[in-house]
Amino acid sequence: MPPHAFDEKGGFFHHFLDDGTIYDADTRHLVSSTRFVFNYANAYFQTGEEIHRVWAEHGFAFLKNHHLGGGTAIFLAATSGSSS
Repeated sequence: MPPHAFDEKGGFFHHFLDDGTIYDADTRHLVSSTRFVFNYANAYFQTGEEIHRVWAEHGFAFLKNHHLGGGTAIFLAATSGSSS
């Protein structure tokens, strides 16, 4: 089962209320996106559990497809509405 933050349309949700409710499903920040990738990649290296590698790749694909500005080497600090 994917983590609560997992967005099937791409990347991970970043904005939660204290009870875990997602209050902004569209806005994504570069630093938070990279943290998800790092954390799941590290979890894979620490545990060897394949699902963590899959989640890290899911997050990395979002970085490449939504944070990378126009195919250049410039990453956009925030995106909004790009998860659909």
